[in-house]
Amino acid sequence: MPRTIFLHAGKHKTGSTSIQHYLADNAEFLANLGLATVENIFEIVPKRKATAMVNCFDIAHCIIRPELNTPIRLRYPELAAPTLEQQRLQALRINERLMAKPGHALIISAEAFSFLRRPSEREIFDLAFQGFEVRTVLFLRERQDWLESWKKQTAGPFAKFGRPVGDVESVFDYAPTSWLTDDASIEAFFQPGCQTLCYETAMEKHGSVVPAFLEAIGLDPSECPPWQKYWRNQS
Repeated sequence: MPRTIFLHAGKHKTGSTSIQHYLADNAEFLANLGLATVENIFEIVPKRKATAMVNCFDIAHCIIRPELNTPIRLRYPELAAPTLEQQRLQALRINERLMAKPGHALIISAEAFSFLRRPSEREIFDLAFQGFEVRTVLFLRERQDWLESWKKQTAGPFAKFGRPVGDVESVFDYAPTSWLTDDASIEAFFQPGCQTLCYETAMEKHGSVVPAFLEAIGLDPSECPPWQKYWRNQS
């Protein structure tokens, strides 16, 4: 019977950093329950100090289509976008590392997974996670509020890099019809096994998305380390 991967796929601006800091701070508690928290493996970006080491953006960027200029790729221009063959090799290396992890289940978190859309990406995704049952946890937020929050977060990169020329998907597409707001396509990518949660509902109920995430992976928040100190999304 395959082990489980609980894949927290964002989206951006739905409290992902709070979840990641909670996972990092309580990795030992989770490990004692058989849940191994996966740290960023630095397959793409050279190893460096990160705010939340469990933001596995490297794993996500081994899968994301090469032509998409994400904030991470724009931030590190010295790193050429991978070819499809390079992505396949990276995915196989990732799979080897994940297979070597202990525990009956793994937890992987990166909001960059929410950029995934294409069949070619699904091929790499399946290579990276082969041998596991992937159960995705996805937080969605009201469209206009999400767009405004995403626009604030990406204001710096937008000012520096601008939008790409031509008919190309852009992370700086802030239109009401932006591909970034096509939540149905995100959910479809992660089927089967995608659990979609509402950001606003979680915040209204708990003031945090952390307990909603814990429930999604089968834990009782009241029996877990305190989550109240982990800040809420502020924009």
